[in-house]
Amino acid sequence: MINLFSALELGKNSLLAHQKVFHIIGHNISNVNTEGYSRQVPIMQSVPPEILNTDKVGRGVQLFTIKSIRDRFITNQIIERKQYEGKYDTLTGVFSTVEALFNESHELGLSDQLTDFFNKWSDLANNPTDIATRNALINSSVSLSNNIQNTYLRLIDQQEIANGNIETLVDEINSIANEIGELNEKIVYATGAGQPASDLLDLRERKIRELSERVGINFYYNQSNNSVTIEVAGKPLVSYNRVNELSVQRDATNSNYYDVYINQYDSTPTDITYDIEYGRLEALISMRDTYIPEYKQKLDNFAYGLITNVNNIHQNGFALDTTTTGLNFFVPYTPTTPGDYSGAAGLIEVNSALINDPTLIAASGQVDPGPPPSGAVGNNEIALQIAELMDSDNVVDSDNDGTFDYGTFHEYLHSLMSEIGNDSYQAKYELEANSSMVTYLENKRDEISGVSLDEESANLIQYEKSYQAVAQFFGLVNRLTDVLISLGRW
Repeated sequence: MINLFSALELGKNSLLAHQKVFHIIGHNISNVNTEGYSRQVPIMQSVPPEILNTDKVGRGVQLFTIKSIRDRFITNQIIERKQYEGKYDTLTGVFSTVEALFNESHELGLSDQLTDFFNKWSDLANNPTDIATRNALINSSVSLSNNIQNTYLRLIDQQEIANGNIETLVDEINSIANEIGELNEKIVYATGAGQPASDLLDLRERKIRELSERVGINFYYNQSNNSVTIEVAGKPLVSYNRVNELSVQRDATNSNYYDVYINQYDSTPTDITYDIEYGRLEALISMRDTYIPEYKQKLDNFAYGLITNVNNIHQNGFALDTTTTGLNFFVPYTPTTPGDYSGAAGLIEVNSALINDPTLIAASGQVDPGPPPSGAVGNNEIALQIAELMDSDNVVDSDNDGTFDYGTFHEYLHSLMSEIGNDSYQAKYELEANSSMVTYLENKRDEISGVSLDEESANLIQYEKSYQAVAQFFGLVNRLTDVLISLGRW
């Protein structure tokens, strides 16, 4: 038999269910600007009926579950693109710094200083006995060699900065991985207990995105318990609540820079330095071990070519005293093995004897065979030959085979600058392309999963009216129950 007390139970269930709905709507509205938040939708369900005698008595409505509106396909695409974005954003930043080292937009650029260096030899050829002209040549030569040295040392600085950032980034990766492991555990527990885990899932997705910006990952969802497994370089980084942290170790064969290892459970750490793909970590490793070493090598080749070609001519000339000969203009560089000019750009400098006494600059060629052979005051044969080096071909060993085989000094220098510019342009292009794709995907995600204030306001009005109606019903039943109880006193 249906009675008023059953109706009171129905009203109570309905009021409580609607109060929970109001909480969900308020939660959505509060998180309208929260990045990565997925809109939550209440799923209502009729309370199973109560059987009284032969009658089935409805008991109102209950909140069955809370559903998060999310598109895992789009989320996965965002995470993938974030890996590329993180890589090319880092490369773009470092390339901008490297380009600035070779800045040719002002007269202090290497190309302009190289031109000035050879022009000063032309000036000396025109006036080989003038001390002021010789001093001007020394000043130009010192400026050029200092610029080459400084550029080389700044490239090393960029390697050191990248190396230090690798250590910092590994710590960040470990911190985020541990957070994901803890979230996995909380999500599994909540799911197993039948509790909503929407906010935890959103937080874990944000953490996975943060992780993917820093290092390329593969990740897999465990459908049975909602945990996620994350791999780096094909090795498990996060598996449920267990985290195989990354570490760094010095590599004596690579300037004592850091290699990256993963500390696998019950196993020795595995070197994954060059197996890492994408993310900021790969960008830093590539810049430190691939791009900058290439630029340094080419600058070394250029410096060695300049040192050797100028010295080979200068050694055959005579100083202003017409007898002193065999002097090097630059401090000579001797390769440890043929074709290996490592460090030449960092060591280039003008012979200090010439800096202290510019009269020792050999501008004159041999004119009197002797004995002893001697130069002649006013002769400019050597100065002319060195000045003509500016337009000479085959002055740089471009393939490190021990022979000069590449064009002019300017051509080689411009090829290096063009390579840096092209690398920088490619990184910027990839960054813009991936950033645009991330923006597009995030907008699509917001369309599906984001909170619409208009929609939430409409839902609020809808449930408010329903709540008011249930409250009126509950009030009516309550008054009738009071009447019934009063009748029972008679």
